Amino acid sequence: MNDWQDSTWREYRHFAEELESCSLSAEGLPESVLEQLATTQWVHALLRTRGEQLRDASRRSGRVDAVMQRVTQPQQVAKPHRRAAVLRWGTLVLAATLLLSLLVTNWPSSPDAVAQVRRMQAAMRDDTPREYDVRIELESLVRQRHLEGTLTVRGGRKFVFECGLPLGDELILGADGQSAWGVPPVGPVVLSNDPNQLDRWTERLPVQVSPHILSIDTVLARMATDYALEYTTSTEENRRSVCGVRKPEAPARFPDEVIVTADPDTGIVQTLVMKWNRDSLLPRPKRVTLTFRKTIELGDDWFGHERHHEPSRPVVSLEDQPASTTPESDEADN
Repeated sequence: MNDWQDSTWREYRHFAEELESCSLSAEGLPESVLEQLATTQWVHALLRTRGEQLRDASRRSGRVDAVMQRVTQPQQVAKPHRRAAVLRWGTLVLAATLLLSLLVTNWPSSPDAVAQVRRMQAAMRDDTPREYDVRIELESLVRQRHLEGTLTVRGGRKFVFECGLPLGDELILGADGQSAWGVPPVGPVVLSNDPNQLDRWTERLPVQVSPHILSIDTVLARMATDYALEYTTSTEENRRSVCGVRKPEAPARFPDEVIVTADPDTGIVQTLVMKWNRDSLLPRPKRVTLTFRKTIELGDDWFGHERHHEPSRPVVSLEDQPASTTPESDEADN
C-alpha cells in the first residue's frame, strides 16, 4: 500500500467512525441530503473493501519476499539441516555399534549346542583311527589357491596331516600324544613338546597351517569355551550343525567361525569347516574344510614322526633352537 492509499484509507475510516458515532435520523432530512449521505456511505464501503484487499496483498507480498529470500539463499538454511542430519545419523551409528559390540561380547552360547560339542569331543576320543579329506583355501593380497591333503586322527591327541605342496613336494605335520613334529620338504625334522613352538615354525613354511586347527579335539575344546555357539539346520540327511563365532578375547590364531556337523547317532564329526576374516601378504588359510572319509586300521607307530621320513634324516628339537619371533608369530599367540 503506497502513501496516498494509506492516507485516503485513514481519512475515510475517521469519517466512518464519526458517522457511526452520530445518532442521526433520516426523518426530517431533505431529499438531497439523504442522497448525498447514501452516496458517501457507498463510496466509504468501496474504499474499506479495497483497503482490506490492499492490506492482505501487502501481507502476502511480505510472505512471498521471505520465501524468495530463503530460496535464493539455500545454503543459509540447508547447512543447519545437514548438520542436524549428520548428527542424527552419527548418533544412530554409534548406538548401533555399541549395541553390536555388547551382543558380540556377551552373546551367550546355546546350552544344547555346548552339550553337543562336548558329546562330539567325547566320541572322537575313542581309539578308532579315522581319515578325513582336507581342503585348504589359501588367500593373500596377490593370489588365491587351494591345497588338498589327508588328516588321520586317533583319540584326542594323535593326528597326522599329509599335504601336497604346489611344486610337488609334501609337508607332513603330526602329534604322537607326547610331542608335535613336522617333516618339511627339505631340511631336518623338527620336534617340540610345545605346540606353540611348532605353530611358529609352520609360519615359515609355504603352507601356514597351525597344528592347533589340525587337532579336532583341540578345535572342539576351544569351541566349547571360546566361541558363542548356536544350532543351525543342515539339509543334508537332516543333520543339525553347531556354528561357533570366536569371542573377541579368544586367541586370534583360531578361526573366526567354526561349523561342525556330527553323526546324530554316534557323535562322530562328519564335517568341520573353519573360516578366517583377515588379510595377509602371506598365503594364509581363509577356509579349511575337513570331511570324514572312513575308519581305518593303523598301528600306533603311524603317529610318530619316524614312519614319515628316512631314518638318516636329522631330527632337531625346537626347544634347543634360539627363539625367533616375527610380528605375525606374536599375533598368533594373542
